[in-house]
Amino acid sequence: MRLVAAVACAATLLCLGVLPGQAEKRVALVIGNSSYQRVTALPNPAHDAAAMGDLFRRVGFDVVEVKTNLDQATMRKVLRDFSAAVRDADVAVVFYAGHGMEMNGTNYLIPTDAVLDRDIDVEDETVSLDRVSQIIEPARRLRLIILDACRDNPFASGMHRTIASRSVGRGLARVDITTADSMIAFAAKPGSTAADGRDVDSPYTAALLKHLPTPGLDLRLAMGRVRDEVLASTDRKQEPIVFTSLGGAEISLVPGPSGPAARAPTDPAAQAWAVTQDTTSAAVLEDFIHQFGGTPYASMARARLAKVGTIKISGDWFDAQISSSKIHVSQNGNEFSFTGNAVAESGSLIGVGFNVFGKGHIAGNSLDTNWSAKFDNGLSVVGHCSGVSRKDGVIAWRCKDSKAVESSPVWIRE
Repeated sequence: MRLVAAVACAATLLCLGVLPGQAEKRVALVIGNSSYQRVTALPNPAHDAAAMGDLFRRVGFDVVEVKTNLDQATMRKVLRDFSAAVRDADVAVVFYAGHGMEMNGTNYLIPTDAVLDRDIDVEDETVSLDRVSQIIEPARRLRLIILDACRDNPFASGMHRTIASRSVGRGLARVDITTADSMIAFAAKPGSTAADGRDVDSPYTAALLKHLPTPGLDLRLAMGRVRDEVLASTDRKQEPIVFTSLGGAEISLVPGPSGPAARAPTDPAAQAWAVTQDTTSAAVLEDFIHQFGGTPYASMARARLAKVGTIKISGDWFDAQISSSKIHVSQNGNEFSFTGNAVAESGSLIGVGFNVFGKGHIAGNSLDTNWSAKFDNGLSVVGHCSGVSRKDGVIAWRCKDSKAVESSPVWIRE
């Protein structure tokens, strides 16, 4: 589980490498909703959000807000707060991963506390894509919205229709952009759904992480490469699409070199390593190794990955040891929350996957958390853990299962 490493990050406030700031102001809001209260949790969105936030920081964005598992009230407040950063920005980006839906041709993003018992509840319990577009409208040079939200809508089947003619479609609906210099990108074309993926990131987010940071690559070309890669990785079952009002000038998220350096040959592995070498995301490093495994930079990436850490969980029922990238943490002052997924590697639950989520409190070098885990076989477990941060940076956890296991497990970050 990524829990120990994630809480360690929350306690020590991760130090991320950032490229030198650009003359223009660039801001990004990243939202990942995984832990839905009324439907099955999505494994990837919270992690996708963490990885995308890390990307925007690495390429030098001035403001990067990463928020996960937002209920309706918090989601609306986060958007309102972000509008202050957009007011004097040149580039504004919103990335959203989670459930979304369309009704009567309007697209909506679904917060984690949505019930959606009736079609008439949609406007009250969700956030419309139109609202997101309105928030970033003041940006002067580029307004970009990226939605990895075309997953199959689990709310639709149980939703009561109050008006027979009111339609709830599959996936998201196409959009008409009326504001200049804007782009809205979907993980799948209108009327179709996107895969959450079996890997750490969804196929769409994985492709974004690979192509968006390319220095000097025009955004339209980057999104074209994202489309091609997702089509290939999903056996042509998922086709991303963009709607845009961009003009004839080239625009990239990462400015390219100027002067003689711009004309010199470049090494793609070197370029990618320049914006990856300081990351603390195991997922980003694993993707780099996959893409550039035959280059000298891969050995440096492997060494960096070893430092990111793994988690060893030893208990009465099962053992697991996985990458620290599997669980994502969010912190607000001394309070933190986390969510993620793993697979038991031994014991009576060997091979069974599970989702874990919880909340906790930090006091000095001590941490306290209540958590719950839901296994794929239907078993649910809740528990309480207390941890102490040692001088070597490792957090030693002692956890007592509330279902009265024989002894207390110990979770240690290696």
